[in-house]
Amino acid sequence: MIRGVFAVTVLCAIASSSGAAPSDTAAEAQAADRQTIELYRQGKFAEALAEAERAVALAEQAHGPDHVEVGRALYNLATLYGVVRRFRDNEATLVRARAIFERHPDAAAPTILAGNAPEGTALAHTLVSLYQVRASHG
Repeated sequence: MIRGVFAVTVLCAIASSSGAAPSDTAAEAQAADRQTIELYRQGKFAEALAEAERAVALAEQAHGPDHVEVGRALYNLATLYGVVRRFRDNEATLVRARAIFERHPDAAAPTILAGNAPEGTALAHTLVSLYQVRASHG
């Protein structure tokens, strides 16, 4: 069982940006993202990680690789990589999410609530960097 070195929760408000009904794939991506968050809250990190990877793939299929919904799904995936101590994957995923949000400065960023993340960790450093970038666009 993985004990929390990090107590990081990423909450994403996933909503379709258009008034049209989302495609089946987009709806499936949103459902996978919600399931990721629920599994994370239950402490089922391995299952949540698999579901987060699925959510990213579905979001990419539904919206393309540069869409804010992909960025939001990537934030959740990166959080889980940090929880399971896959720091290289964590950082690479956060860098990709950051790039998406830099290209879409008007998009609402996901809310990141971090606690107990040691200051010297790659996760804490990257989260702070991402927050600073989003704040500078706001």
